[in-house]
Amino acid sequence: MAHPDADLVAACRQGDRRAFDALLERHRGWVLNLAYQMLGAADEAQDAAQEVLVRVFTRLGGFRGEATFATWLRRITVNECINRLGRRGREGELPPELASARSSPDEGVAVRAAIQSLSPPLRAALVLRELHGASYREIAHILRVPVGTVRSRLAAAREKLRELLSEEA
Repeated sequence: MAHPDADLVAACRQGDRRAFDALLERHRGWVLNLAYQMLGAADEAQDAAQEVLVRVFTRLGGFRGEATFATWLRRITVNECINRLGRRGREGELPPELASARSSPDEGVAVRAAIQSLSPPLRAALVLRELHGASYREIAHILRVPVGTVRSRLAAAREKLRELLSEEA
């Protein structure tokens, strides 16, 4: 059975702008969500998501179909977010809207802040697995690492979250 995006991707490659719009509409929400979960700041997530969509438009011709379109799109999104985190130059520094989360009684805010304090590789693996339901194999493909590395990153991320959240209690 063909993937539901396959027909839209094929139409996009033929220059069908409506197909491209439909493809982006189908995925825009979770691209923004993933960017926000990786970056922790709504404005920066909006900028990253916009950059991802532009990149998809310009690189769709290079999509080889070795993975699903959604997996390819996740890879582009995660790479954009990791690049932005690197440009911040201060790994682990929280964005302003989460900076006071450690003293917040709101558990959701504390969890988001803890996730934001993870290194980009740990954060990417955790967000893709726990918040987006990606398989270990898909995460390995997206991050271009072996499945064993995904497992170790997830274990490390979960342990770090336990430490950070137990400090809050």
